[in-house]
Formats: sequence, structure tokens, C-alpha cells
Amino acid sequence: MKWTLATGVLLSMLSFSAAADDCTSGAGTAITQTDLEEQVVCGTSATNSDTWQEHHGLISGGGVLTEFALGTNPVDPTHVVGSWSISGNTVTYTYSGGSSYSFDVYSTVSGAITFCEDTGTGTVATATLISSATPVGCD
Repeated sequence: MKWTLATGVLLSMLSFSAAADDCTSGAGTAITQTDLEEQVVCGTSATNSDTWQEHHGLISGGGVLTEFALGTNPVDPTHVVGSWSISGNTVTYTYSGGSSYSFDVYSTVSGAITFCEDTGTGTVATATLISSATPVGCD
């Protein structure tokens, strides 16, 4: 995935209309640093069919954020796209080039992960987690 496309995915995630969802009606259990470290987030936008797969490295190792993309395919190989950090249940993603986005993140009863606007008014994306010390694909 090209950088411009990744930025577009995030911007489109931010430009949705809020509806009654997990973020406004009891989001679930607040996510922790341990929940995300060494995990691949397999995310889907709440407003369209955009998907992504990003590996969350250890915070102690700099919180490296790696996009799996097409894996070993030379057209769009796995590559570092930025870093992530967490304070409470607010996860902040800082992408190469300077764009930064923060979300309140919760684990739902079904085991899914919900990314909410940091104002708590709507779901931006949902995701599942794959435990892996290295980036892997979600499929």
C-alpha cells in the first residue's frame, strides 16, 4: 500500500458520521499496552471496505509500527510506517511524514477490538488481533 493510500485510509476513517455503536453505548474493556504489543491489528474501517494489517512492536523497542502490505511481494513489501504509543486506553499512531492520530481502543465482548474517536462519539474501525513477534498477513 502506498503512503498516500495509507493516509487516505486513516483520513476516511476519521470522516464518518457517528452512529449508536460500541463507542457510545459502553465500549467494552479498555485495551492495554500488553494487549497490543507483538500483535498484528487486522482492521476494517467503520465507513467503507478499507482494510489494513499493522504489526505493533514492543513499546520498549520504540513502538515500531509495521504494515504487512503484500508481505514479500516486491510491488508492496512489508515496511515500517511509523510508531505507536499508548496512554491509558488512548492509542496514538505517528506515521512517517508527521501525521498523528489518536483513538480510544476497547476490546468487545466478542473479542473484537473497537477503535473510537478520542471524543468517544463513534466507531472509527473494528479489528481482530493476531499474536506474532513479526509482521504477518491477516488472511
